[in-house]
Amino acid sequence: MISNETLIKRTVSTLSSNNSFNSSNNSSSNSTNINNNKNNQQTTFDPNQYSIVYEEFMENEECRQIFLKYLQEHADSEEALCCFNDLILYKKQYEKIIENKKKNSLESYLTLFDNILNIIDKYCLPSSEFELNLNSFTKKDILLKKEQVTNLKKELLNIKEETILENILSLLESNYIFEKIELAVNLDLKLDQFPRFVRSEMLYNFLKKKGKDFIRTIALDISKGYEVDFRYKPQDFSSVPLMDKDIYFALSLAEDSPDWELVNSKTKPFHCEVFVTKTSYIIGKERMEGMKLCKMSITFPFDRDEMLEAFCDRECRKLIDPMLFKINNFNSLNPSKENLACQFGEIFFKLPVPLLKKRYMPYVITAVHDTVLDCIIIVPRTCYPKDENYTVHKDCVVMEAVAGLLFYNLGDNMTRLIYFYYTDSKVPLGSHFVFKKAAKKRASGFSEGFGKAVQLLREKKKKNLEINDFFKLQPTLDENQKFFKNRSWYEELLNKKRLL
Repeated sequence: MISNETLIKRTVSTLSSNNSFNSSNNSSSNSTNINNNKNNQQTTFDPNQYSIVYEEFMENEECRQIFLKYLQEHADSEEALCCFNDLILYKKQYEKIIENKKKNSLESYLTLFDNILNIIDKYCLPSSEFELNLNSFTKKDILLKKEQVTNLKKELLNIKEETILENILSLLESNYIFEKIELAVNLDLKLDQFPRFVRSEMLYNFLKKKGKDFIRTIALDISKGYEVDFRYKPQDFSSVPLMDKDIYFALSLAEDSPDWELVNSKTKPFHCEVFVTKTSYIIGKERMEGMKLCKMSITFPFDRDEMLEAFCDRECRKLIDPMLFKINNFNSLNPSKENLACQFGEIFFKLPVPLLKKRYMPYVITAVHDTVLDCIIIVPRTCYPKDENYTVHKDCVVMEAVAGLLFYNLGDNMTRLIYFYYTDSKVPLGSHFVFKKAAKKRASGFSEGFGKAVQLLREKKKKNLEINDFFKLQPTLDENQKFFKNRSWYEELLNKKRLL
């Protein structure tokens, strides 16, 4: 059985960061990762009152079997989980050989080599039967490992000294050979398929059948509620620059939690899932009414760097955000040990509602590259700068917002974009139903607009037209990469969670 303390570290903490973001409605009736089956009568055991822990769930073979069945029947994308299972088998085989070094035959060692090569051939090559979505760095690394393993296998027959054999065995350890592959597989499952699966009727029925004792080994009981502290304080919207905590915040919100409700999932024109929080949160001014966060996860058949260019270019960006009509840039801030490289400015929007005033947002924005994830993370938020060029626009209504865009490189012409946002545009949305409808419409327009933006970018390049990076994101990204060489905020966040 897993203790609540352990699970809080591994599950609820995925929505925690050094930023405070205080819940204005800690309702426990809706706090679940699993789809609520309204037709079921209330019983003493309800799987909806538990939040599944990904790590514990994936350690259970029976759980992985039902997950695989779901992927085969509903997603047609079982390659990541199949690879996960094969890696587990390889680890068990390797551990068995290590435990019985003196009793192993030459054939058992050769089997290790063969299994490594089989996994690489099955999942990591362009011609693979179950080819994974891997970025170029991971592909290059695994091809080098394949070459090393192939050469070591040839040398194995000539090795007689036990010490040399032990050194070779260390080179066959799973973390050395498959570390990048395992990371890619877990990210693919955790960010894409798993959030849908834990809300499925198939899992609900499986857990209902297995019972309370079983679910307590893989999940956290949240029937009495759970704590999420996520408030941006008023001083966070002053001219304070963006820091590491803002990147940790974005990475945390990219993951799943009991508070995210899946409100839409579609495959055309691109695979897109839309989530909203069940709980309302307060940001900015203490008197501001609580609102909900929105998140979308979209997989695009475009190169990641191409998508970033389209997002930065002024003309292309208007296809993504049709309400945007004006940008003013102020000053920039160099990176330091205390802060990230940032750009300051203000952005104006025209809302598609008659008689409403224009909206504007004074902002600070940054962009970093996480080397372990091969992910570009962009974080903009409201910021009231103490700058001579900044004036209050009385003919407009100020917006307060915080957002994050995470561009994951999945390989050649494949990018997963996770975009979350919390925006108070001072427009009443009314009920939760209306809010969900607005979130779905926003996601639809965003994904279709991004597709049009990439096409426009390609046309501009063919005509040798200028690409206008109006947010100056590329130089900001370059400055952060130079100052924070080979840095991974994702690894740092994981280490912080382990120390909790």
